[in-house]
Amino acid sequence: MGGKIRSAIFWTLLLSLSFSLAGNRVIFAQAETPFTEVATTIDFGNSITFQASLQLDTTPQEAYLIFQPEGQETETITLPPGDGQTLTYTLDLNQHPLRAFSQVSYSYRLRLSDGRIINSPSYQFEYSDTRFQWMQLENPLFQVFWYDRDLAFGQLVINTAQTGFQSANQLLPLQIKQKIRIYIYNSPADMKATRTGSQPWVTGQAAPDLGVIVLTIPQGPEERLELERQLPHELMHILIYQLMGEKTSNLPAWLVEGLASNTEPYANPEYERVLLKSAEEGKLIPITALCSNFPQDASSAFLAYAESASFVRFLHRTYGSSAIRWLIERYNNGVGCSEGIETALNKPLSQLEYRWKQEELHLNTDHLIFQNLLPFILLVGILFGAISVTILVASKRFHPTSALEEK
Repeated sequence: MGGKIRSAIFWTLLLSLSFSLAGNRVIFAQAETPFTEVATTIDFGNSITFQASLQLDTTPQEAYLIFQPEGQETETITLPPGDGQTLTYTLDLNQHPLRAFSQVSYSYRLRLSDGRIINSPSYQFEYSDTRFQWMQLENPLFQVFWYDRDLAFGQLVINTAQTGFQSANQLLPLQIKQKIRIYIYNSPADMKATRTGSQPWVTGQAAPDLGVIVLTIPQGPEERLELERQLPHELMHILIYQLMGEKTSNLPAWLVEGLASNTEPYANPEYERVLLKSAEEGKLIPITALCSNFPQDASSAFLAYAESASFVRFLHRTYGSSAIRWLIERYNNGVGCSEGIETALNKPLSQLEYRWKQEELHLNTDHLIFQNLLPFILLVGILFGAISVTILVASKRFHPTSALEEK
């Protein structure tokens, strides 16, 4: 009896499985996509045209493009439903700006007249600069793209990136977790279309979350020096992001830019000149003012970079790489700008800034304090003088009356 029950259960399960598999086949058949010849055409900096052929027996009532650029919010764009045979849409990049060299995912969604909803598979493309014939060279760590120059230039870029990576590790032990792409433009005009939100005077920038560096390196005798200045700087931004991810935003701006500037093999000689001139005029920017953002105008931003480079160099010389790493860990935990440096180095930011001015800028800080207090001292002097004059005048008015009374 028990054997018959087990046999019945077995055949019931087998029959259920057969129906289930058959049902899956039907669902799979229904899910076969009607989208064919799906393509995109990029007019860099201007537009992207999306095209797809449809194999439908009815005209769609509604059509949508679901658009997901890397590092940006998803957009759902209503499309003209078309004739049931093709879908075509041109995206205006002035209204929907994209980050250069980012990956873009997209899909289509249709609603048919009978109420059925059809979702396409997800498609991907890279929003690359189609204006140039890019040459390419790579090694396990870096992928370099350039145009209108020979292969030796590409090798120079890779060698400079490798040297910059070694320099970065002298400041802070780091590793490259994902291959870094480097794009070299010949002029600021060529690079202009890749900038999103940066200042017009910027000639190099990194997109750390994309693992992309974009530089302007004009051809000529200075190209090697310019490459050695810009590339290690932007490389450090990528390395810090690969270490911390989105928590990189917890780091003070002075620390991020100071580390990047100190990765450059040659100190900018203009930094020292600007620092000393600003110190003499009492125009140094307080380090606390450089915690969140740098100034927007070029001259103030240059001073902010100079101060950050000098202050971070002072911290590294005084406390070493391990302390810088510990400082980054403190900020990684979400502490504030002043709190992070005090808990990591056991000294308040104001005290470290005072020492930095003495040791790095060789300033007479007592004189600097007096110079900063001088306006207040003068104000007190003026007030005291005014009060004294008032008392004296009042006293002269009072005494003649008293003398007459005595007579």
